[in-house]
Amino acid sequence: MKIQYSIILLCWSVFFGACNKLNKTDKELTVEGSKKEQADTLHDVLKRKELELKEKELQLKERELEQKDIHNPDNRGAQKNYDYSNIPGIYPQASKYKMTASELYGMSRYDLRIMRNEIYARHGYIFKTNDMRDYFINQNWYQPSYDDVTRFLTPVEKYNIELIKDLE
Repeated sequence: MKIQYSIILLCWSVFFGACNKLNKTDKELTVEGSKKEQADTLHDVLKRKELELKEKELQLKERELEQKDIHNPDNRGAQKNYDYSNIPGIYPQASKYKMTASELYGMSRYDLRIMRNEIYARHGYIFKTNDMRDYFINQNWYQPSYDDVTRFLTPVEKYNIELIKDLE
């Protein structure tokens, strides 16, 4: 009987030991599972941040390309490489390359109007409104000669005139 009691006791201790080990394993698995979830969450956050950075980088490159106007080989790099000193007026770029809305953003309506009409003035347009006539007659380079200068406008100037009008 003592042997049976010893065997029962031994079985109980083995059983409780196994149960205790099983509980530890469950807890460890739970901890490991939560660590894995945290790692997955951290991995997801890092991936999301990386994607956001790549999107911002792409947007910046798109803006840069837009400003360089690489789609028109005649205007490629015109902003940075062209010498504007031989073009009269305070906005010579309006006659040299296709401008972007972002370049014009923040300019007053008056400045936009001057920029747009300066394109016409460079071709000798005779202004009909007093304010523009008075403004340009005071520019030493302005030579009023034509009632209509449409035929003298370049495609770049026509594009910029429309863009400026839209923003005015």
